[in-house]
Amino acid sequence: MSLPLPNESDAWQVQGGENGHEFTSALWNHVLGQIKARLEALQLDYTNAEELANNGIEQVQATILAATSGPLQQLIDDIAEAQGQLDQILTQGVPAANVQESAERVFVSAEQREAIGANAQALISAKRSIRARAFFLASTM
Repeated sequence: MSLPLPNESDAWQVQGGENGHEFTSALWNHVLGQIKARLEALQLDYTNAEELANNGIEQVQATILAATSGPLQQLIDDIAEAQGQLDQILTQGVPAANVQESAERVFVSAEQREAIGANAQALISAKRSIRARAFFLASTM
């Protein structure tokens, strides 16, 4: 009498009478064939999941780049414009037509000159910091 082969529904347990199944190549091949099929299905699932994850990461990166590239470029352009204006002010000064003087501001004291110099140095430092940040932002895009 032929005994049923092990299967998933009986947790791959060998069923049979007192002597159970005889260990044969047919039994071996049947059980290992089922294991092979399950491993291949798991490998396919893993490969599909990995592909989905990679595609998702690429889509997220593309979305972030699309959402931020315009504003970042605008920021870089604004910084470049501000740097140009600062350079012009620091090298050429402010045109007299743009300065409205009052009686209180006609004369500048020594303390005010020092403060102006310190402010100019602070602007130069800020400009360098802005350039470094803009370069960092541009290099990460």
